[in-house]
Amino acid sequence: MTRRPHFRRLDLISLLVYLILISISLIMIYSISYSLYEPNEIFTLGSQFFKQLIFVSGSLVLGFFIYLLKIKFLLNSTDVFYMISLGLLLGLFVFGDRIAGAQSWYSIGTFGFQPSELAKVTTVLMISKLFHRNDGDALIFRNFLLVLGIIFLPMILIVSQSDPGTTVTFLFLSFLLYRQGISVVVFMAGILVFFIFMITLIFGTVKSILILFLFVYSLYFLIKRFNLGITKRILTLVTCCSLVVILFSGFVYYQIFEPHHRDRIEVFLGLETDIQNIGYQLNQSKIALESGRLFGTGYLNGPRTLGNYIPEQHTDYIFTAVAEQWGFAGSILIIGLYILLIIRVLNRASLHNSQFRKTFSYGFAAFLLGHFLINIGSNIGLVPTIGIPLPFLSYGGSNILSFTIFMAIYLSMDYRRLSHKTLNDYPA
Repeated sequence: MTRRPHFRRLDLISLLVYLILISISLIMIYSISYSLYEPNEIFTLGSQFFKQLIFVSGSLVLGFFIYLLKIKFLLNSTDVFYMISLGLLLGLFVFGDRIAGAQSWYSIGTFGFQPSELAKVTTVLMISKLFHRNDGDALIFRNFLLVLGIIFLPMILIVSQSDPGTTVTFLFLSFLLYRQGISVVVFMAGILVFFIFMITLIFGTVKSILILFLFVYSLYFLIKRFNLGITKRILTLVTCCSLVVILFSGFVYYQIFEPHHRDRIEVFLGLETDIQNIGYQLNQSKIALESGRLFGTGYLNGPRTLGNYIPEQHTDYIFTAVAEQWGFAGSILIIGLYILLIIRVLNRASLHNSQFRKTFSYGFAAFLLGHFLINIGSNIGLVPTIGIPLPFLSYGGSNILSFTIFMAIYLSMDYRRLSHKTLNDYPA
């Protein structure tokens, strides 16, 4: 049987979406840098645009070489990669630099490296290897505990470095577990913890405990009245866990979250309304989104972008630059590209006969989804701003490097699937 040409076996749609997004990244960061630097300075090492150009170029080169790696090599080397990422996270406690309140960076000349971004890739690889060894069985209690350990170990190190934003993205790996057979209860538990945490911040510990017991009493009445099938043991367990979340919410909020994170959360919850200070960034973001209208103010003509009204617009708020200059049409284009990429990765993942490849693709989609929802949500005021970049679009070498590695490994795995080879067909 005649084999299809190499490019026909490659996921060209995902690759094209990736190339479009990194191209838009350069276009938007140039527009943000346009008023910050003199024309002859934009193409110097000190400008954000030129640095992003280096990041994108370097990521493309590295991504190409990673794409050429044998999948068996990745499988055999996963433990080493995971331990290296943990070692880099531990090293931050001694050699790390504190930037924006988080001690999560290594300084290398004028550049910075954030190992927590690399840890996302190695954590997914490690989980994928575990499922490969156990044929994807996540329902065995021992496997479930091992997966939780693999996920929570880097999370604990990252949150200890005052970087709750990156820590939150790891929680989206619950989506990976769900796709691999874990009950939907995992999702419900995560949502419950989030809402209890927010309710505690709004009403305080004492009132939240009273609300909890009122809710539990009402639920118990409904269970008895309509025979909902929820046992007393489950209800007691949920009540105790909720009580623990309430009691520790204050500690987590004041000891782990930095003051600027707390300020943004309080603005989101309506506990603060000062749009000139704490709420300034979100307020300017909303103005930029509204001023774009249908087709935008035009490239290099955005008043908020050119006036540098939006702090950190090149990172957390890059979406506002698109919305202001390209309007609702440009915003829908960006959102559509991310949705297309996530759905594409999920659909292709379900076709794999290898648990290693399937699990990795689900993990890639989970992190994409988490970053996409949190970043876009924070730009339009649906979730608090906690410093989550938009993959491929936001400024930053560590972010674009990690997601390019994700993309390269995903494309390589998908190509191997279409070449009709199994994992054991590849030499180590």
